[in-house]
Amino acid sequence: TLIYNTYMNKEALVREIDQLLAKDKAKFLNNLKADISNYVSNRSCAECLTIVENGYRWEPSDALDGYIPRFISFIRGRKYNGKELDSALTERIVSITTSSYNEHVQIHSTAIVKPVLEELLNNKEVIESLAAQIVDKWKGTISVVLRKKLIAILVHKIEESISDNIVHASSSAVSTICSKVVAVAVSIPISKSIAILLAKNMAIMLKGVIAKVLASATFKTMMATMVKKFVAAKIIAIVISLIGAKMAGISIGWVLAPLIIAFIAYEINTLPRKMAEKISTAVVEELSGKFTSLNHNVSTSIASELCSAALTTYLSDVANDTSMRDLLN
Repeated sequence: TLIYNTYMNKEALVREIDQLLAKDKAKFLNNLKADISNYVSNRSCAECLTIVENGYRWEPSDALDGYIPRFISFIRGRKYNGKELDSALTERIVSITTSSYNEHVQIHSTAIVKPVLEELLNNKEVIESLAAQIVDKWKGTISVVLRKKLIAILVHKIEESISDNIVHASSSAVSTICSKVVAVAVSIPISKSIAILLAKNMAIMLKGVIAKVLASATFKTMMATMVKKFVAAKIIAIVISLIGAKMAGISIGWVLAPLIIAFIAYEINTLPRKMAEKISTAVVEELSGKFTSLNHNVSTSIASELCSAALTTYLSDVANDTSMRDLLN
């Protein structure tokens, strides 16, 4: 039985994944800003000012039928009759942000193969276990002496493949190996063939691990909580700055209603654009500051998911790979 902490340096692995996820930060943030800005700018003025309460939407057209008191509570950052209020824009912005970040992580997923393989196969016992499993898949009867000899040769070849093709290769080079269609041929060195098989199966396993992390309730809640907080705050600030700070002190609905209606009529063509620029900028600035901690949370989750069961299954998958059996033959 393989014990997780005996063959994986979790802290070192997390640091490696952190560094990989930190790449292309500017590209990710620029694309995210454009996506959010495009979404908000294509909303109507009324949509930009719609309030959501327990799933029910209160629109400006309901100015004299419940919208105004909720709008007042919203821009004051308060609940209404004990119920939470939010902008109708928030949910979709959270979705856009989460999807963009998920895509960012997935893009770098194959590069994560390198540090995981290095950590996993840095242990002689793991390599020997893998070699033994591969040899035991041999179809036919072999002597104890031949089995022992085959395992020793295979251990050497696995160590050679890791040293020559993984450790000394860049993350992008390992990513290229992962994408190759495996077809063991006499023209390919055995160590190279083994490296391709190890990387390919690791990429498959990691894809599932990363998908599980990004789909977890913990990750989704963390993203939603973080994005909602500053999106709502920015929308409140924008509305107050555009309508006028004094309106925040108005509590009589029939006084505020004409002001809101007049404001929407005046800003009908410009408000979405103004909010698009301010909200997208706010989201990107906030995420830029939290990018390192966000990546670290994801890296830690990925490393934690690489438990003994997952990695033991990986070794079994490599041993059962038809190309590996062909190579052994």
